[in-house]
Amino acid sequence: MSSSYASFSVEPRLLRAFVTAAEELHFTRAAARLYLAQQALSRDIRRLEREVGAELFSRTTRAVALTAEGERLLPYARRVLAAYEEFAAACAGESRPLLVDVGGPVSTGRRVLAEARRTAP
Repeated sequence: MSSSYASFSVEPRLLRAFVTAAEELHFTRAAARLYLAQQALSRDIRRLEREVGAELFSRTTRAVALTAEGERLLPYARRVLAAYEEFAAACAGESRPLLVDVGGPVSTGRRVLAEARRTAP
């Protein structure tokens, strides 16, 4: 394995954002599917683009399209996510903490956490 790949690590959340945006070709609809703010989805896509070193989407005020690099990487991202979900299912019997990513004010995070605790103590 090349040393440049040895330190390469992409969070499943970023791949999920990429795949969903690629399926929707609309950031607002993709964000809604992921229960994210559109700004959070855009931030995640930009971060993934920085990590892979390529622009994955061509964006204008009227349209979103996959670039050639985005088209090339999409099937790989889908396979990684499928493997990740298979791994998570194998671990389903394990007790895991609930992780909540809130990019808003602290008071918003507290409300989200309180609601999560209420619905899934």
